[in-house]
Amino acid sequence: RTPSNANEELRDTIVEKKKLSPQGTLLVEKDVITTKKRLTSRGSNYYTRSTLTTRTRREKGGSETVEHSVCVETDNKSVSQ
Repeated sequence: RTPSNANEELRDTIVEKKKLSPQGTLLVEKDVITTKKRLTSRGSNYYTRSTLTTRTRREKGGSETVEHSVCVETDNKSVSQ
């Protein structure tokens, strides 16, 4: 087999939001988004995006709650001849 002549693009994005309520509760939301695009020389297109969201809630009394959620999207368009 010959080596693949594909264009590949990787991108990482981090978004962090902080909110403070009037009662003193701090809410921190952090999204880590990883995107991978791959276009082969024959025209096949592969796309994957995964998102890891972490929500941290700190109460004024010192208690802390952490929630995690993961979302993965995949799209493949293959061209065969």
